[in-house]
Amino acid sequence: MPNARLLMTFPVTATSHTLAEYRARGGYGALEKALRQMTPQQVLTRLRIQMAVHLLHGSDTIASIGQACGFTDQSAFTRKFKAEVGVSPRAYRAQIAERAEP
Repeated sequence: MPNARLLMTFPVTATSHTLAEYRARGGYGALEKALRQMTPQQVLTRLRIQMAVHLLHGSDTIASIGQACGFTDQSAFTRKFKAEVGVSPRAYRAQIAERAEP
């Protein structure tokens, strides 16, 4: 089960904002507005991608992460991930590795 903080990160980008940051900028208004403008399917996809972002910090394969997050095939996962995050899962993982190097 994913932790609540991960699921509430919004919007998903390489530099996601937490709810605390939204509160600091004037409350939940921006989050509420964004949620009202999304369909249930869009919210579900966003949550799946957020879980994938979290899992990409581990060592599982990209294909297995996509399956674990509810995507039927790797190409669908990669396409949705890139649309939400702005880079492919492989490029995102490479960015994580670059940041980890001293």
